[in-house]
Amino acid sequence: MTHRAQQIVDLCASLIGANTSLAAQVYTHRTLSLSLAPDEAELPCVSVSYGGDSPGNDIQHLTNISSALDVQVICACAGENESDVRNELMRLRTQTHIALMADTDLGLSFVLQAMYGGAEPPRFDSSTKSILGTLVTHWTVAYEMSISTPE
Repeated sequence: MTHRAQQIVDLCASLIGANTSLAAQVYTHRTLSLSLAPDEAELPCVSVSYGGDSPGNDIQHLTNISSALDVQVICACAGENESDVRNELMRLRTQTHIALMADTDLGLSFVLQAMYGGAEPPRFDSSTKSILGTLVTHWTVAYEMSISTPE
C-alpha cells in the first residue's frame, strides 16, 4: 500500500481528469519532466503533486495522527497572446476547482476535509514561438493516519 499522501494526490488527479469540461491532460508529479513546448501535444495540461505535510493542530490521539497535506495543482497552457493564455489558465483553474470541491472529503474515508489554499500569480514565458503560461493553486487536505503506519 502507498502512503496516504500519495493516495490523496492520485485521487485528486483522477477527480480532475474525470471532469469532462477540463479538456486537458492530467498528470501526477510532472513538473521537471513536463514538456512546455507548444508543439509537444502535452498542453494544455494539469499536473498534481504534493508539497509540505504538516501535523494537525489538534491533540494527537492514541491511535491516529492528523496531518495537513499541501496538494499543488499546476495548470499549464500555450497561446498566441498573453490574454488568451491568461483566459485558458483561469478556465483550467475553474475546472480543477469544480472537480476538487465536488466532494470535500474526496471520497476517502481518512480525509477529513479538502480546502482551497490559494493561488500563485500566473507565470509567462515568451521565449518560444507561443506564449507559455503556468498557474499553481494550493489545496490543503486534512487527513488522518495510524500512528504505526502511514498507509
